[in-house]
Amino acid sequence: MVGALGGVPPLARVAANRVVARDRLPAVEREIARLESLLDEGAMATLLAERRSALDRLTAERRYLDRVVAGEAQLVLYEPEQNRIVEMIGTPGPSTQRVLTFVPGTFTSVDSFYGGGVQAMTAWLADQDDGMVALVWKGAEFPGDDEGPVLAEQLKGIVEANAQSRSVPAGEELARFSAEMRSDPQISRASQIAAGYSWGLVAVTGSEVAGTRYDAVHSLAGAWVPTGWTADPMTTYFHWSYTDFLSMAQDMGWVGEGRNPDVTPGFTSRVYDRPGDYDVPLGGDLAPFLVPDGPSIRISLDPFANH
Repeated sequence: MVGALGGVPPLARVAANRVVARDRLPAVEREIARLESLLDEGAMATLLAERRSALDRLTAERRYLDRVVAGEAQLVLYEPEQNRIVEMIGTPGPSTQRVLTFVPGTFTSVDSFYGGGVQAMTAWLADQDDGMVALVWKGAEFPGDDEGPVLAEQLKGIVEANAQSRSVPAGEELARFSAEMRSDPQISRASQIAAGYSWGLVAVTGSEVAGTRYDAVHSLAGAWVPTGWTADPMTTYFHWSYTDFLSMAQDMGWVGEGRNPDVTPGFTSRVYDRPGDYDVPLGGDLAPFLVPDGPSIRISLDPFANH
């Protein structure tokens, strides 16, 4: 309860969640032992693959929980049964000048935190800046966070990422969490920066609709902004991207009903070039279906890697 309680100082929440992690470890160990014993039994190949996959996930969870118990990873929210987790990088104190709230993208689950990839960018930034505390937030349901590896399930997650209905609950949860963190004076007096990767921008801008204010917002290949969102005149907004599958879908008008950060008023946009990017004119041989001599679309030969 204490580890998720608003108004409790962040470091006290970290200490409480260290206890939660310690108490969870024996159950994880038992399940690992059970699955290891089953691997030697005869079973269909698909069942064995499922058991190995579950074993890999539990082993990664055990390593992560060991780091939490040792104080090497700090959790200010840890409710795995509700698919909610927030890791804090850095220690709030008198020297804290910037607080970065980073929201990752589609398919992010609690399991995504175990390998450290979700936290890598914020951890690197905090290493460069002694005055920064970073919060990696997954405090609500994300699109595709409960989907499997099958293509149909992955496509379902992508469809969910375009659903307007998901912006409100995620934005409200992030706004509530931000208010809880800012009840700590070491955090509240610092500059507040938010960054949303892909769908994460939806949650960030959704939290602004719910009343949260930031000094700066960064869209990292951000998807879209919710209905009713307008730029805060006291906030600076940036959109950073490469040409990727998302930007190509945005240019075709298939994402967020056209409320993309690269064309939304308030954002300063920079889309970087990479080898394999080029323009395709929407005209010429395709006329009369498309307007001759009309605009072009920027495409990439490696759209998924670019994202």
